[in-house]
Amino acid sequence: YGKFNLLSNSISKIFNAISDGANSIVGFSNKNLRKSLIKLDYFEKGDLMNTKQISGIITRIIAKLRAHNLIYKVANSFRYHLTKFGMELLSEIISIKKFYLRTT
Repeated sequence: YGKFNLLSNSISKIFNAISDGANSIVGFSNKNLRKSLIKLDYFEKGDLMNTKQISGIITRIIAKLRAHNLIYKVANSFRYHLTKFGMELLSEIISIKKFYLRTT
């Protein structure tokens, strides 16, 4: 998998959706992440009609996050949690973008 462009607005929307406090206890699934990204306007209006395509995009995002060891899969479920490394890294990236780059 490729690397993340940390200055991209789309990547920061993904990181914000994943590090949301609602996902910290129970974790998140493809469906939860999809709903969060739709609320954050990650997808264009034309893409919202095809839910299978959006689900595939979210699946690839989750696979990329797992490959970079930012999230892990909960055994015997469809849920994911942030790793300790992922939690530290995402919080630092989000805070740097908010305070120094004035975006998101």
